[in-house]
Amino acid sequence: MLVANDLRQKGYKVEYEMSNKKLGKALEKANKANIRNVIIIGEDEIKNKQLKIKDMYSGDEKIEPYLFARV
Repeated sequence: MLVANDLRQKGYKVEYEMSNKKLGKALEKANKANIRNVIIIGEDEIKNKQLKIKDMYSGDEKIEPYLFARV
């Protein structure tokens, strides 16, 4: 949720999915909602201090560094 708040402060429209859904189901939901980009944050991304950004139109993925705040 801290990432979502950070992105909102930068002017992005943000929705987040924190249920126990499988990733495929969450991406399917994003497709149905015609969402262009999704950010995927899993254990590996947190460990490596990065975000995975997926373009839902092209299927391309890129990795961006991100410093996660400690609570």
